Amino acid sequence: MSDIEFETDKAIREIDGNNAPINETPRMVRLVMKLGIKDTTTASYILVGIAVVFIGFAVYMYAGIFKEPQKDWSLDAKAALDAQKYQR
Repeated sequence: MSDIEFETDKAIREIDGNNAPINETPRMVRLVMKLGIKDTTTASYILVGIAVVFIGFAVYMYAGIFKEPQKDWSLDAKAALDAQKYQR
């Protein structure tokens, strides 16, 4: 099953000019593996965890945007009292 070779792989090798096998490991996984992780699946899980943390942080930061700000009712009450004074 591992002897299957697709035409796109052959075309890429012909463009590059060498018949070396293409490295199938993504660059981010290779970067994490350079930091000392030995397994590609562990490196992938670490990258997924980092993505989840960043998404959670973004949701936390933007959560305040959708809330209506609390109104300071003391200023309205003061303005109402001042308006009553002027009407008298």
